[in-house]
Amino acid sequence: MDEDNVGADLYRKRIYIVNSGPSIARMTPTLQRMAALGIKLARRESIGKPQDEGYLPRGIKRNGFAAKPPAERAVDMLLAKLRGEPFHSEIAAPKFAGSKPAAPLRDLKSAVIALVTDGGLVPEGNPDKIEPGRPTRFTTIPISGVTSLDPNKYDAVHSGYDTAIANRDPNRLVPLDAMRELEREGAIGKLHEFVHSTGGAHAAVENATRIGKDIASQLKTAGVTGVILTST
Repeated sequence: MDEDNVGADLYRKRIYIVNSGPSIARMTPTLQRMAALGIKLARRESIGKPQDEGYLPRGIKRNGFAAKPPAERAVDMLLAKLRGEPFHSEIAAPKFAGSKPAAPLRDLKSAVIALVTDGGLVPEGNPDKIEPGRPTRFTTIPISGVTSLDPNKYDAVHSGYDTAIANRDPNRLVPLDAMRELEREGAIGKLHEFVHSTGGAHAAVENATRIGKDIASQLKTAGVTGVILTST
């Protein structure tokens, strides 16, 4: 399977996927690597590194022995990079899907603006049990008729920063008070009646993507035309 195939990211952590490349021109060596890897698996032999065996990296780390200590290896890679020579990092860089930026709003005075945060804003007591780290869910906070976030009614639950200031004044995390002023002045058409909130510390890409899509779907259904996303 080619590494850009959607199925590759879905299943590479569960099974060994031999990298076939984007063209059938590599079919013969691909089948040879599949057969060799299959024999090793059947015999319960040790499986080598992805670059040696020809399968896609699975995100699994194992201890190993190296001829040089980490500092020397890092300097060697830096010098090779400065000289324009090929080098291979020992840590695979993550790949993130790109997205096309939304078009700018033409008329703020008729826009419906929503407040969204990954700063961990929750109602007091955190009834939806939003995790302070590695979040898997988000919470929806009603703000219809609320002009300011009362520190006695809201908390910041997040392990990635000092939440003391946000707990003293949640409006500095989610600027509801300022947005209400803009709404009263007619600078924006309307403020959406819910705040969507999640955490952001050490979020797995899969969970963050799912959370973002779910929030976006709800906002789109509600007719929101613009979003202010606050972070920490």
